[in-house]
Amino acid sequence: MIGCGVMLGVSVGFLVANHLVEWLGFRKTLLVFNVLEMMGSIAAGCGVTARSYELFIIGRFIFGVGNACVVVCGVYVAEISTNNHRGSLNVLATASFSVGILLANVVGLPQLLGTPDNWQHTCWICLVPSLILIAAYRFLPESPRWLCRKQQDTGKLAAVLQLLRGRQNVDADICAIQDELEAAQKLSSQKLSIPDLFRDRFLRKITGICLLVMAAQRLTGFSAVFVYSTEIFRQCGITQALASYGTIILTALSAVVALLGSPLQDIFGRRPMLLGGLFGCALCTAVMVVFTVLTKYAACNTCQYGNLVAMTLFMVCYAVGPASAPFLFTAEMFGMSSRQSASALGYLVNVSLATVITAVFPAMQAYLMEWTFTIFTGITFILAVFLSTVLVETKGKSFLEIQSMLEDRFCAGRKASLESMISQRTDLE
Repeated sequence: MIGCGVMLGVSVGFLVANHLVEWLGFRKTLLVFNVLEMMGSIAAGCGVTARSYELFIIGRFIFGVGNACVVVCGVYVAEISTNNHRGSLNVLATASFSVGILLANVVGLPQLLGTPDNWQHTCWICLVPSLILIAAYRFLPESPRWLCRKQQDTGKLAAVLQLLRGRQNVDADICAIQDELEAAQKLSSQKLSIPDLFRDRFLRKITGICLLVMAAQRLTGFSAVFVYSTEIFRQCGITQALASYGTIILTALSAVVALLGSPLQDIFGRRPMLLGGLFGCALCTAVMVVFTVLTKYAACNTCQYGNLVAMTLFMVCYAVGPASAPFLFTAEMFGMSSRQSASALGYLVNVSLATVITAVFPAMQAYLMEWTFTIFTGITFILAVFLSTVLVETKGKSFLEIQSMLEDRFCAGRKASLESMISQRTDLE
């Protein structure tokens, strides 16, 4: 019930995020969501103190609505970044969530707050990130693309770009944003909603690709490995106490790999990092099945340690590509009028799949036992092969250039106008 309250709130937040950004802009929307997170944490904390589970669940629902700021954050980072650093900055934003999960696992140890008497204090700890963002709010610049589309104030747009780029001459950046806006307006003069993504043939195709990328991330089995890692460690003969620390080590490894590997998205590109990570995850889960079978039938006395190594390598493969690339692809493959709606839909699918996999994994284990991860291996491999035929490389390219590539592949009839805009901007530069 408690978990459902949070997930229901997140789903509602994803659906309203697009409208809030359209109305308030990215800065104010982030502030609104963080205030909601604070209100939810306070309500949940008061519910525990007053022994009111109704108030606690309401608080968790409100907290979930505020937690939808992740979809706004992803698009915001993509829109304020330069072409050459968009991948690295997006990975850093994604890695910060891994760091948060790591801190939550550490705080949840029995030696700290992971006891029946102390767990309620975690409600108040949730206030800390929101307070940090509120303190930093005045330093956050508005998205230059939102300013161009909504306010059309060239002076304010130039000031924001000068701050973000660290130079005075931003004429080329302004022209690029204006060209992107013009291309988006040719598709639709209004901000597109989620249903609108399926009414246009071109948008329907790239929406389907992005949803498959999001699905591939979750269908690697990461949610099952992460959530049930303690139980997996115990099945390998490790004590409960050491298994808890093993989960923390896995989370720490994932966060470190993501942080250290953040430049790789802009060095090697999004496509090879994603596909390499997916094939790596499929191989690791296949190896986990082999070692689990050998361990069960006593064919190998030390095979459980091979299982642990495979699980560790799985976390590394996941962190270097699938952890962040799907969110980056979703932010980059859509135009200005559809980017926020597409990201909201992608995040909604991602969270929904994570919830379903976490819920059904125990039943899968009960019926399939040691063969459980063959499902994830097969699906991940098939999706990786298919995505290798449809994904385009977006590294170092402007949003307009990415749109041109996509339209060349999926809707060639629109490509001429985009190529003309890119040519004119190149001449200005």
